[in-house]
Amino acid sequence: MHGVLDLGASDQYVLVQRTNGARASLANVDGATVTLGLPDGRTITAEQVHDSTNGASAVSYRFPLARLGIALQPGGRYRLRVSVPDGRVVQGATTIPNATAAADTSPAQSFTLARDTLRLAWHRVPAARGYALSITSSAGVFNLLSDTTIDVTGETFRASNQQFQILATQHVVLSAVDTNYYDYYRSRTDFFTGAGLISHLDGAIGVFGSLVEIDARTLRLR
Repeated sequence: MHGVLDLGASDQYVLVQRTNGARASLANVDGATVTLGLPDGRTITAEQVHDSTNGASAVSYRFPLARLGIALQPGGRYRLRVSVPDGRVVQGATTIPNATAAADTSPAQSFTLARDTLRLAWHRVPAARGYALSITSSAGVFNLLSDTTIDVTGETFRASNQQFQILATQHVVLSAVDTNYYDYYRSRTDFFTGAGLISHLDGAIGVFGSLVEIDARTLRLR
């Protein structure tokens, strides 16, 4: 199960899947009941939605918060409950990092690979376990987790030259993330040690976490 509350998004989505352990067996779950407990004690139920953009129908569960007149609260505690048709129940909880969501409203900045460095520094955010950097272009996505300041240099882009293109527009987003998000995305299954993904869910493997975008900008590489 995967769900990440994004303070800056009007709709929130949860993906519910089942597998026997093999990637080929991964399948979406129809007919689940997905509810979100709000900080004020109310509970809302997600609507099941289908996306056939790529030809096959993908199932997800959507909380249309804007339509319901509900806004996520920085520092708020949210509880997720998923009941699947075979009777199993999955539960999780997250506290949203206590910050205001940033918006990418400034003009694109020119970034010269040979000499420029983008230095990202920030004040610590209450309820944040760490910080996630995401750099996105039409060629791909580069992700990095950090506890401290981040320097984005030309080498950052060159190290991922299969994903990034010279002269391409890059969208740089820094987010404060909760413990659930940080632990899940910094961990992986290790064949040799037996160490696996760190999941804070009860009843499933996956993540129910939260994030707040605290810095957003656009770079134009040259």
